[in-house]
Formats: sequence, structure tokens, C-alpha cells
Amino acid sequence: MIETVRGETNKPICVDVNQGWKDKKMALEMAQWLKEKGVVFIEQPMPKSLVDETAWLTQNSPLPIIADEAFQTIGDFKRYTEFTVELILSS
Repeated sequence: MIETVRGETNKPICVDVNQGWKDKKMALEMAQWLKEKGVVFIEQPMPKSLVDETAWLTQNSPLPIIADEAFQTIGDFKRYTEFTVELILSS
């Protein structure tokens, strides 16, 4: 799908994975591929319960990782801000 969209436009693309990736190494491979395709950031790539894996991915990814579903309580915010996470508050 990314290649189809990229074939039609070179505008920025953002990818929301909706917690779909469970393996951090596969997620990193996908992030690298998405970077090559001109994607500008990845939103919520891993389940919110995989905090350590998301931290690892955030530190190793060539793209910014955006948290969304991960923030539902102040405790979630505190856990995720222990490492670098871009935060977008959606309306």
C-alpha cells in the first residue's frame, strides 16, 4: 500500500500501526523500510503493554515513534516518559 501511495504522491506519509507489531526486531526492520519510502513517523507500533520493547524501538528507530493508545492514565504517561517518546495529543 505504501508503494502505491508513494507512486501517486511524494507528500509526507504517517503510519498508524495500531499496536500491530509484537516483535521489536521486526518492528525495527519495518521502520527502516518505511523510512526508505518517505514515511515521517510511526504511531503506536507496539502494544501499550510492551513498554520495554517500545523503548528499545524508539531508541533504535530511524523514524520518530508516536505514542497514542499507550496514554490512558497518568501512570501510563510516567512509564512512557522514562524514555524518549514523541507525544501527539489528538483531538
